[in-house]
Amino acid sequence: MGAIHAPVALATLLQRSGHAPEARIGPGKVAGPVTVTVNGSPAITSPGTYLRALTDKPMAGEFALGPVLMALIGQRLKAKRAVPGSFAD
Repeated sequence: MGAIHAPVALATLLQRSGHAPEARIGPGKVAGPVTVTVNGSPAITSPGTYLRALTDKPMAGEFALGPVLMALIGQRLKAKRAVPGSFAD
């Protein structure tokens, strides 16, 4: 993955995990299970599996950090727009 991509991927994983400050616990879509969301998107509930999948992608030539970062930026913008007065125009 490389010395630049690995720390950024790890920081992104931490931002999308259920332990992030933005994480919210709520009822699931189906009666019973509870869901954890981060800025309106499902949280990463199995960080080890997620990290393993990320480390396998560069070996297959399929890893790109751009989409990972854009998804994180999109989630944060969506969350800011949802709270009145928190997004400067």
